[in-house]
Amino acid sequence: MAKIFVDVFTPGNGKTYEFQMDDSMTVSSAKSHMIDEILQIEEHSMSFHEETRLCDMALESVLPDNAPLSVMNVKSGHKLLLG
Repeated sequence: MAKIFVDVFTPGNGKTYEFQMDDSMTVSSAKSHMIDEILQIEEHSMSFHEETRLCDMALESVLPDNAPLSVMNVKSGHKLLLG
């Protein structure tokens, strides 16, 4: 288990957020964590759909919910899209 730092872009408001996570988290857990944090920061002024996906911007691919971040090769410095 290693800590990673990623930048996450949300097209809903055009902002990028920085997150620290464990690379052993599943994509689904990471999405939930990110959404909760963003909603707190933005004081619940935005919404996310149940089908919100996490994408690796460099690979232009959707990350499967049940896969750990480490298996998907998500590392510190990666840019992800949450939308």
